[in-house]
Amino acid sequence: MQRRHVVGLGALSMAAPWGALHAQQPRKVRFGVDQFILGSQVWIAREKGFFGRNQVDPEITPFATGVDTLDAVLTERLDIGLGLDFGTVPRLQTGQLKLIATIAEPFPGFHKLAVRKPIARAEDLAGKRIGFARGTAQNLVTLKYIQNAAKLPLSAVTLVPLGSLLELVAALRADRIDAAFVWGDGTNQVTQIPEVTILGDDTPANMRQFAFLTTRKRFAQTQGPAIEATLQSLIEATDWMAANPDEAASIVAAKSRAPVEYVKRLIPPQNYIVALKQEHLMGLQSIAAFAAEQGITKTAVDPKAQFDASFLRRVAPARVTMVL
Repeated sequence: MQRRHVVGLGALSMAAPWGALHAQQPRKVRFGVDQFILGSQVWIAREKGFFGRNQVDPEITPFATGVDTLDAVLTERLDIGLGLDFGTVPRLQTGQLKLIATIAEPFPGFHKLAVRKPIARAEDLAGKRIGFARGTAQNLVTLKYIQNAAKLPLSAVTLVPLGSLLELVAALRADRIDAAFVWGDGTNQVTQIPEVTILGDDTPANMRQFAFLTTRKRFAQTQGPAIEATLQSLIEATDWMAANPDEAASIVAAKSRAPVEYVKRLIPPQNYIVALKQEHLMGLQSIAAFAAEQGITKTAVDPKAQFDASFLRRVAPARVTMVL
């Protein structure tokens, strides 16, 4: 049977369902998403029927963070996880993962810097206790902000590793830390703590991050049609979200249990996509070098060897400009 190639982004709306051409029965795929908006396309693909029409039977499990989904992929509890680049890099050391698409190019500003008084500017972080969610995107944002915005060496602050957004908020409330980047509902929670204010966002950290769709190497080797059907479904979901922002926000808000208006403001800056670009590779290589420099990884990881563009290239070749 001849494969259908999508040669333009606008052709998707008139294309026949991928599953109608490439599957006889639904393929079970276990997805992991975070509890907020990293994974919006997955929820949309299920709720709007894109998985169904492409013959994907999704099982979706929310996790506290994107890195949790990657760990679940490694332990074979999931088939596909969604994680930001900084959390992805250390897990690439296992040699057991494959990056099959970039699913978001979030603009800066997602993380908000919560500080205890009298901190009033970035430079005031010197000598202070700064909490961070170990291994997450917020971890990298924190380190880059200290270096690029506060102009301080990391040795000038006390870094306090914590496990989640909930722990960061609790530590601020208990005066166990002086500052931390928070996000999502955590932003609203910290503003209700006496002596805590929002100093700004993560824009001065001067960095750009990407979120990736990741699977196990073995799943990639044996379940190519399921991956291709998944990618086609997520492409359709992403395009539908762009055309129907209000309904998309309502669906995602219901899944994340967040206020609709809040989610509606947060979705556009995520810049959801399904693509593989050269800048995605370069960005991940930069983070891999930073992680090795900071001792977060034992050696520098070569992300180039971890990408597999073959699935997306077969589904939508125009979306692949990464050179591997």
